[in-house]
Amino acid sequence: MHLDLDCAESFAVLAQERHYGRAAARLHLTSPTLTKRIQRLERQLGVQLLLRGPGGVVALTAGGARLAVELGPLLAHEVRVRRASRGRGTTLVVGIPHDGDDDTLDEQLADVQRLVRLENPDVSMLRRRTPFPLMTTWLLDGRVDVQLTAGPVRHAAIRSTPIAAVSRIVAVGRRSALGEAASLAVDDVVDLPLLYDPGLPADFMEPFWLADVRPAAQARLVGIVARDSRAVLEHVLRDVGVMVLLPIQAAGVPPGVRLLPLAGLPPLVLHAATRMSDRRAAVRSLLDALRSLRGGMAEAAAG
Repeated sequence: MHLDLDCAESFAVLAQERHYGRAAARLHLTSPTLTKRIQRLERQLGVQLLLRGPGGVVALTAGGARLAVELGPLLAHEVRVRRASRGRGTTLVVGIPHDGDDDTLDEQLADVQRLVRLENPDVSMLRRRTPFPLMTTWLLDGRVDVQLTAGPVRHAAIRSTPIAAVSRIVAVGRRSALGEAASLAVDDVVDLPLLYDPGLPADFMEPFWLADVRPAAQARLVGIVARDSRAVLEHVLRDVGVMVLLPIQAAGVPPGVRLLPLAGLPPLVLHAATRMSDRRAAVRSLLDALRSLRGGMAEAAAG
């Protein structure tokens, strides 16, 4: 079982607030997103955690009350415990830069953990959703041990390892001129207004405004602020522009957005970023496992 730390943190806040609206506001989430996180946590644990009453008020079940107590010290000491762990009982946190549920990806990560445990029996893996602006920060400060990225991270303290080649897709509004298309070629998209976040590192954003097709001076870029892929898709829904994505980022698509194959582009290489200073054997085994499953990872991303 992979305990999703974001789901656990969201439950802990909801247990404190006892109200979906207040908890969602505190977490900077929508209420539906918070609901999905709690449902995901309940599926992972196999137990009902709360009862929802009128007006968004919640009551904890007996299991939920016990979990709320246990999560307090776990979350408070998460970073310190992970930094102190060596050898036995090591926990590796894998950062995933998207915010949707993806059972196929979970299966792939379970396969990765099984391979890692062949050489490191006491290693556990946790999956954590990483906000786009914090991918490098969380990796450097230890909240994430291995961060999946759309390309190599250009930072002196970070090592990037290629793990899989995937295709890109494009998100368009159903009301746009392209809303009824079955698929698109890069020539159909390259001159359209393309969404990008100027606050993110260029090496992260370039694949998504097609920098490998033409220079920035010829691109019609529309600046947005996006913490995650769901925020990006909300801009697409409002027809602000179109957005190039990876299939792995496509969970939770709003009804007014269509995801289309994008032909004519070279494959994009997914990378696993780690700290240069992190020389643990378990991390090396994790990178080896990711590389050995690169075909499966690519299929999961393309699925």
